[in-house]
Order: sequence, then C-alpha cells, then structure tokens
Amino acid sequence: MKGQWKLISALCLIVLVLGGLATWDERETAKEKELEKTKNRLIEFKAEDAIGFSASLTPPGGSPLTVSLVKGDSGWVLEKPVNYPAEQSTVEAVIKTLAEFSYTKEITQDKSKWQEYGVDGGGPSLTILPKSAEPITVYLGKKAPVGYNAYYRASTSDKVFIGSQHLLVTFNKSLDDFRDKSFVKGLSQEIKFLSYVHGREKLELKKDGQDFSLVTAVSFKLDQGSVREFLNDLSGIKANSFVDAPADDWQKLFLKPKVEVSWAGQDGALRALKFVERDGKFYAAFDAKERIFEVSDDIKSKVSKNIQDFRNRRILEPEALDVEFVAVDGEKYQKFSGDWYLATDAGKFDDKGAQKAEIQDKAVEKSHIRNLLVDMEFAKADQFIQENDKAVKNLSGSAPEHKIELSYADAKKAKVVVELFKSDSPDFYWVKRSGSQEIFRVAKSAFKSVTPDAPSANALLNDAPPEAG
Repeated sequence: MKGQWKLISALCLIVLVLGGLATWDERETAKEKELEKTKNRLIEFKAEDAIGFSASLTPPGGSPLTVSLVKGDSGWVLEKPVNYPAEQSTVEAVIKTLAEFSYTKEITQDKSKWQEYGVDGGGPSLTILPKSAEPITVYLGKKAPVGYNAYYRASTSDKVFIGSQHLLVTFNKSLDDFRDKSFVKGLSQEIKFLSYVHGREKLELKKDGQDFSLVTAVSFKLDQGSVREFLNDLSGIKANSFVDAPADDWQKLFLKPKVEVSWAGQDGALRALKFVERDGKFYAAFDAKERIFEVSDDIKSKVSKNIQDFRNRRILEPEALDVEFVAVDGEKYQKFSGDWYLATDAGKFDDKGAQKAEIQDKAVEKSHIRNLLVDMEFAKADQFIQENDKAVKNLSGSAPEHKIELSYADAKKAKVVVELFKSDSPDFYWVKRSGSQEIFRVAKSAFKSVTPDAPSANALLNDAPPEAG
C-alpha cells in the first residue's frame, strides 16, 4: 500500500514539474517573440505616447516645408504652417510606422560619411516628442543604389542604418495630406434652421422635433427624406485641396455664389456655406477671406438643387390608401379579410369577412387591386402643373383614360378620385386628384395594375384542352 502511495506522489510531482516547464517555455517563447518584434528598432518609443510631431519634407513636385503638429484633448492639430485640425488617421498611421520601423543593418558610425548617405540634417527629417521624454529626430537619407532600401539616422546615435524605403515613402506627403478633409460636421444632428438659396430660388426650413417644416410661403409639402439626404450629403463633403489666405479675385467670386446654404444649430449661431465655380472646378467657403475648399465634381450636383427637389412628390399619402372600397373605371371592388373581391360578391361573405361555406360558386380574389394600391403608394410625380396651365388646359373637357375612386369605411371621410389622362409623352399620364389644384405627371408604370394582368402563355397552355388521342 505504501508503495502505491509513493508511486502516486511521484507521478503527481512529475506532472507538476512538466506543467511548470510548459508554462516557463510559453513565457520564454513570448519573450523571444517580443524581442524579435522590437529587434533593430530605429528609435524606441510607443506610438500612443507621442504628444508632438514635426516633419521637414519636400513633397512630390512641391517646395520644402515644415509641418508641426501637437496632440490635444480632441486629437492631433496642425500648428505650422497653418493652424488647422489634422487628419487623425493619417497622423496616427505615420507615427505608428515610425515607432515600429526596424532597420536591416548598420552601415557606419563615421560622421564624415553622413553627408554621403544624406543623413547630415540637410534633407528630410522627422521629429517625435514622446510623453515624458526628450524629442527624437530621424533623418531620412538617400535611396540605396541596390534594392528597395534607403539610409537613416536617429539623433540618439551616430550610426547610419540601411532599411526599407517604406519609411521614406510613408512621409512622402504634402501639407494637405495632414489636414482634416471634412469641414462640415454634425450638420444633420445639430441643425434647427436651414436656408437654401440657388439662383433666384430660396427655401427656408425650421426643425420641429425630428421633422422639418416650411418657413417660406411655398405651397407644397416637404419630403423629409429629401431634406435629410441633402443634409447628409452636405455633412459628408470633403476637401480635395485648400486655398489659404485667398487673393482678392477669389474673394470676389464668393460675393455672388452659385449656391448658398445657411443653418443655425442649438446655440442659434448662423453659419453660411457658399459654393462657386471656377475654371471647371467647384469650391466652397465659410469665410472666403480666410480659406477656400476645392471639392469634388459630384458635390456640384448634390448641392445644386431645384426647390422642387425638396417637395413631397407622392400623389397620395399611405393613409389615403387605407381604403375599404375601390372603383376602377366603374368596376367596384370591396375588401374582405385583407383581400380584394368584386363588390357584387359581397353576399358570399359572412360578417367576419370569411366566405360562406354553403356557397359553391366562391368569390375570386382580385389581386391586381392590391398591387394597384401598392403602386399608387409609391407613385411619384416628376412634374407639378397648375390646373390653369396651358399644357393641361384641355383636360377639363376630355374624358380620362382611367378613373380610380377610393372610399373608406368611415362614410364621413371624403372619397378620393384619381383620373389618368393622356399626356405629352407615351410613357406618362397627367394625373388629376380630387382636393388638389395641381396636375401631376406620373410614369404609366405606377398604374400598370389598373387593369387585371392578362394570363401568361404558360397559364393558357395549362388551361388548353388535351389533344385528341
């Protein structure tokens, strides 16, 4: 028995020793991986500890410049040559590249060779200011004659190193590369008032809760989705380039802008963004004396709106289509349990809307009426014309091609009549709706279910009598 206990104890001890060895081995392996990862680092600092950064660069096709940035509570900000918010992702990426860059090998410690390798301080350089540490400068030298390499030196050492050109290429940037390209922010969230001016057209809106309403005396209903889409487009504008301290000829352009959008936020302060066109390019500015932004061509179409683009183009609102009775060209239909049938079949249904069991000749569902109501819900006009306009003056004396009447369970609710007339285009109807003094031009496809669909070729074949044997 004693022998068994000794054997068990020995086995337990072996297991513990092996487990300890495995844990130690894992730790040592992790240490080795970390050492390998940081081996040959050009300089030692953590990217997250950087609080200042400067670069003396010569951008492609440009003049030498020095860029200085500092990290504040809200992120990185350019200090020189202009004071402007920085493109956070760009700055963080270049600092991370610098922190993680490893050289391939040491070339020399001879100071007399610095100029030969381009690391004497007369060329591009980067300076990083880590938190609680002295600034460290990295000199970006010449490209090596062989391979994708370049020469580098850090201010912490006399040594010259050779390494990948990746670091050199990463800092091959212009001033605009470091600038935040978004210059209209938080517009859709903070706005309480909006003014839009395009040529002679002007629209003023105010925000009530989540929706906008008209301030100017324009007789149409707003399309909330179109307003929000416009604000989202405006918020998403990015600058392609910047014009700082613009000359007088630039400033004069903005005295007569092509488009002007003004808005007030929660604080009530009014901001005005103006757009102009010059030499085939589109520009924007809040203050043309301070700075102008060149924006992409697609912004021109997004902000150059017609006031009608903001109006609700529906010919009927969804609630107007919550009907119990429909008449199409005199043929009447009634809804039972959510489905549509001929009104003449009403006697085949019980009080609960179900077909009576004793009726042999069952009522046939008329699905085209449901399809018609769905199509009408999404039908939108591309033109709005007053009834007395000469383009539609003959409608009152002519018969419509189709007449749709919508009636409700509540007898007090007025019936809606929609009449479809031939228009100046074979693809559109002039649509006249009761209660409106406007005529709508609507695509015929919106009313394709006004008549029942013809049976398909397959259905006709299936219904054909069998051939004689």
